Amino acid sequence: MKRIIFSLMIIMAIFSIAGTGSLAYFEDSEVSSDNSLQLGVWDLESDSGTLSLADLWAGSSGTRTWTVTNTGTVPAYLDLVNIDYTQYIGETNQDELDDEPTSLDTEQLENYLMVHLFVDYSGDGWTDVFDENIYGTAATPLVISGIASSYNLNLLLDPNISSYITINWNIPDTTDDRIYGDELALSIEFDLQPTP
Repeated sequence: MKRIIFSLMIIMAIFSIAGTGSLAYFEDSEVSSDNSLQLGVWDLESDSGTLSLADLWAGSSGTRTWTVTNTGTVPAYLDLVNIDYTQYIGETNQDELDDEPTSLDTEQLENYLMVHLFVDYSGDGWTDVFDENIYGTAATPLVISGIASSYNLNLLLDPNISSYITINWNIPDTTDDRIYGDELALSIEFDLQPTP
């Protein structure tokens, strides 16, 4: 039995020495110097994010498309932030005053202006099957007074790729003359982030 244990110890010693020699033979190290690391950047280029409306009447409609481009070197995610609108109340006429309980006309353009805001993948101003609704739909636009102050689109923009954000707006034909003289300016900021 002692011979078997002794033989096993010798065999293990031989394998150990052979393994160490093989490891030393396959091991290598190199020194690398003068390396630099440059991180990617993302940058956004877009048209002005403002839509100004004036001299409107029942049946008025229009479209505004913004082109948004990632001019950086890495992909980034697009969101809409700081969405706001301001309106100028035109002169109140006698018809408006007659149906209001006070001398202040409370029914203004913001309550009549119907909008559909969407990601317009083709950039043509029309809703296509692949476009993504942000606020309202083509079939059911919503009044602008309900628009949110921001939308997390998480829309991936690769470097040097453009996307299009479109707003279609209209004033229903049934709107009376209470909006005449009113004006509205919509402001949207476009924001790129490295992560969704």
